Amino acid sequence: GVTPSVTIKSDWGRNALNIDGRLIGSYYSKHSTENTTAAVLSGNGRLDAERDWVLFGDARATDAYEPRSSAPQTAILTKPTEYNQYTANGGSTWTLNRFQVTAKIGADNYKYKNNSIQGGGVYSEAFRDHTAYSGSLRGEWTVSPLTYLFVEVAGNNQQYDHAPQPGDVSRKASGYTVLTGARYNLTHLLVGQIGFGYLDQSYKQAGAKNSSGPALNTNLTWFATPLVALAGTASRQVTGSAAPGPRASLPPAR
Repeated sequence: GVTPSVTIKSDWGRNALNIDGRLIGSYYSKHSTENTTAAVLSGNGRLDAERDWVLFGDARATDAYEPRSSAPQTAILTKPTEYNQYTANGGSTWTLNRFQVTAKIGADNYKYKNNSIQGGGVYSEAFRDHTAYSGSLRGEWTVSPLTYLFVEVAGNNQQYDHAPQPGDVSRKASGYTVLTGARYNLTHLLVGQIGFGYLDQSYKQAGAKNSSGPALNTNLTWFATPLVALAGTASRQVTGSAAPGPRASLPPAR
């Protein structure tokens, strides 16, 4: 693959602004229909309004391709499915002694391009076009310089652009997740977070059952050398399905 990129970063004493652009090319000596060139343009910024109050935000525009393993119907398509994703997020953090509160809002817009079917015909991906809205509120308490306890409440709302086709189902949904846990620095080289809680996702489709159960969000990063970092994550969350029938998938709790 080929990945040229350009990054511009501010070096101000206060506030910050960063811009990044890159191309991500994947090319094959055989099966040239699998060749793809993705493009990403992103930016993020921080405004230090006061010593204990920070505003932040980021935006991203992506032209990308789904892997063949993303949905069962990809086996009949002539090439990977191309889509555009537009993302915008914003938030603020307030700090008071050992307490910190962070509020965030965001939106992700997805537009999928139609594909061609092996043997002829067009496969419409319009049923997947949607906008996902999100918001969260998180409170942290500093127990020690290396350990922080937190409680986080997050909500989401999925709005689809097109009405379901005959035989399909409505994918419009909304839900919430509640997590509590700890963010920790085991050493200066080993940092992470572990959070457990509950999630619930409800659907507009008549007769559809909610997806609910235990929630998990944990990660661990080891800075092995100044140039090498190893990271691992584990999570349990509701994800939308790319197949025409199912609305979403929720892995079993383990």
